[in-house]
Amino acid sequence: MKAPPTVVEIAIEGEKTFDRLRLNEIVNDMIEHDACATAMHDAEAGQILIRATDEKHLLVLVVATLSAKARGKIVAGSPQVAYREAFSKATEADYTHKKHIGPTY
Repeated sequence: MKAPPTVVEIAIEGEKTFDRLRLNEIVNDMIEHDACATAMHDAEAGQILIRATDEKHLLVLVVATLSAKARGKIVAGSPQVAYREAFSKATEADYTHKKHIGPTY
C-alpha cells in the first residue's frame, strides 16, 4: 500500500540544547511508527521539519505525541526560509579618490 503524499509542514525546535537532542530522538521514534509522516532536520535554521498528509494529522503528531513525550518546552511554527544572495554577473568599477591637500582660498 502506497502512503499518501505529505503536503502540510510544521517546524519544531527545542528551547535548550538538551531539549533539542531529546527531541531528535523522539521525532525519529515517532516517524518510524507512522508511515504517513516524514521528518527532516534543517541544519541552517536549526529546526526539525515534520510533514504530514493533513493539518489534523500534523496536530495530533505534534501536540499529542511530542508534547506528551518531550518534557521540555517545544516551539512550533512555520518553517524559516534561508535567504541567500548571490552575484549574477561580474562588474568593474573605476574610481579615483581625490583629496584636497593644502590651504583653502
